[in-house]
Amino acid sequence: MAKEVLRAFDVVIQSRATLSCALLGDPVLADARDYELRAAVRCLGDAPVDCVATVEHNGWVAKRSVTVRPDGELVLDQAMPLPATASSSRSLGLPVRLWVKGEEYACFDAGWLVLAPVVSADHALDDGATPSDLTWHEVGADALVMGRHLWLGPEDLSGRFNVLVLPDKLRFVVNVTDNDITVADLNDPAGGDSVELYLDLRRDNDQGKPVYSPDVLALQIIPPSKQGQPTRWRSMQPLPEDLEEIAVTCRRTDDGYEVQVDVPLAPIRARRGDEWQGIGFDVGINDADGGGTRKTQMMWAGIPDNYLNPAYFAGLYVDVAPKNATRRTLR
Repeated sequence: MAKEVLRAFDVVIQSRATLSCALLGDPVLADARDYELRAAVRCLGDAPVDCVATVEHNGWVAKRSVTVRPDGELVLDQAMPLPATASSSRSLGLPVRLWVKGEEYACFDAGWLVLAPVVSADHALDDGATPSDLTWHEVGADALVMGRHLWLGPEDLSGRFNVLVLPDKLRFVVNVTDNDITVADLNDPAGGDSVELYLDLRRDNDQGKPVYSPDVLALQIIPPSKQGQPTRWRSMQPLPEDLEEIAVTCRRTDDGYEVQVDVPLAPIRARRGDEWQGIGFDVGINDADGGGTRKTQMMWAGIPDNYLNPAYFAGLYVDVAPKNATRRTLR
């Protein structure tokens, strides 16, 4: 009897599946105070459906009456205001909800709009022509995502990084100030002093998705206990074969250590095309003063769970980004 009821219930649900809706959004670089939201509504039945589409975001509500034709898709555009708290200095996630309701049928979709800071890469013709006026991005108090109450100031832990585009590689240099180096275990680099570099090399329609794939990299680099020792680093997930040529070096400095990561451009272009800009990335720094486990963590743009969720990465662009622009992804 229970099986028969279940079958009948399934039939009812399928017969009522006359509407579907989805929020749409490829990555956008903009400095406007609103977001051009797009949503698709489809009629899966054999008759037109009159319905009301409602978007809700942070207490703001917009409603539109629309008619969706059979076997057709209606794309709605809506300017959605951003809250005054939206900033270009840290990634911010905003929930967005979409309801579409007809006389008998309804559907629903929800997503997160992430506003993230952006970096415009510097350029050089070759390794020996590195510009003297590199753009440095500071990693300081605003970047603390763990152990804020244990942080003793910039001398305790801070950093800066730059991004340089060379003809055949993408170079990241991270300078870390750390007054007490605790050498981490390669099996758990985040448990001691280390740098984390994240890169999202997926295509535009996958950028910002909150799940990992082989084309999302999470690299961990450990400072040496003394100068001259070989660099130890690892990828949290197995590297794709064409990215195994990533070159990583790390050296001690007077006030901490410096990390350099060279990522070959050929595999990036293979995934993203020659116009490969707009990739997600982030830089993190871990600190374990006094030995033992990690005490504090800094993440330039994202969240402590970057290693699980790449949705909050910043955006890296080859061209100069507009002042105060943010990278906007809706997933």
